[in-house]
Amino acid sequence: MAVAGTERREEGLEETFLGNVSHELRTPLNAIVGLSQYVASVENVDSDVRESLEIINSNAHGLMQMMNSILTLSLLQRKEMVLNIQQVDLSHLFANINRSVQSQLVAAKRDVVELSYVMDGFGVQDAPIYADAEKLGMVLELLLSLCILTPRWQAVEFGCVHTASLPIFYVRGVENVALLEKLSESDFSFSAVQHYRPAQAGRDISLDTVSGLIDLMGGELYVDSDSLKQLYYFCVVEDGERDALPSFD
Repeated sequence: MAVAGTERREEGLEETFLGNVSHELRTPLNAIVGLSQYVASVENVDSDVRESLEIINSNAHGLMQMMNSILTLSLLQRKEMVLNIQQVDLSHLFANINRSVQSQLVAAKRDVVELSYVMDGFGVQDAPIYADAEKLGMVLELLLSLCILTPRWQAVEFGCVHTASLPIFYVRGVENVALLEKLSESDFSFSAVQHYRPAQAGRDISLDTVSGLIDLMGGELYVDSDSLKQLYYFCVVEDGERDALPSFD
């Protein structure tokens, strides 16, 4: 019992430390991102200086994203994060995500990446989607960041496929635009092979954060990867509707 109590105290100290560190670092990083972006936009800035500022901005943005992930993980571990369920306007959500990630592409100097989004199978007759729009957007942006920062993927797409049971959200990166074929329900395999587990060796803090947020929203993260593509996908459900989820092995 004493050992268990010590472990709980150590976990509590670790979570408090991570939360405090992320809070303390976000303020100066916000200033670095904002000021470097502003100075780089001034017309008479030397081209070499501008390039250096863009590198500073890109790296600071990456650090800030990592701090946000650490803070989110800390809140998830302490069970202090709650859902704000509302009807989601996918077209509005996806357009906002697209604008945000396009700016990341500019900062990361990945202008060769083609970014697009898809809403497949959505019509007037389909039931509306209810979820936490903010957390859903956070998940998609984190997954998109993982794709656009991988030099191999020259085309990145995110979207939602309306299946017979539930809508499936996804993010994928491919080597070229020609590989962006239309996805269908059969492209998503909810099996142990693709199931992402945060306890896996070599885990990624961004994927751990994504996995925790999706779990909070009632789903699980799945990853299908090979030499030509990277595909992340998941479902979200309202309380009491978990039976509608695909059979997770």
